[in-house]
Amino acid sequence: MIKDIIVVISAVSIIFTAANIRQKIINKKMEKKAIVIDCKLLNRDVEIYKCDKVFISVFDCGNYGILTSDNEEVFKKTKENNRLKVYIGKNDYKIFLIQN
Repeated sequence: MIKDIIVVISAVSIIFTAANIRQKIINKKMEKKAIVIDCKLLNRDVEIYKCDKVFISVFDCGNYGILTSDNEEVFKKTKENNRLKVYIGKNDYKIFLIQN
C-alpha cells in the first residue's frame, strides 16, 4: 500500500517536472524570436484574485495593438513610454521584459 502511494507521488512529481522543463524550453525559444517595440502605457492596476495580487499593465503598441501584461516586474518598471521585448505569435503574445 505504501509503495503504491510512493509510486503515484513519484509519477506525479515527474510529470510536473517535465511540464515545467518543457515550458522553460518554449519560453527560451519564444524569447529568441521576440522583438523590441515602443509602447505607451495606457493603464496599470492591481487586482486581487483568490487572495493573490495580480499586477495588470495595459500598453498601446501602435501597429501591434493593445497589449496587456500580468508580469509584476513589468508592472514595477512601467513608465509613460516603454520599450517592450515581446514575442508575437499567430494568436498570442508574451511580454518578456521592459527596457527604459
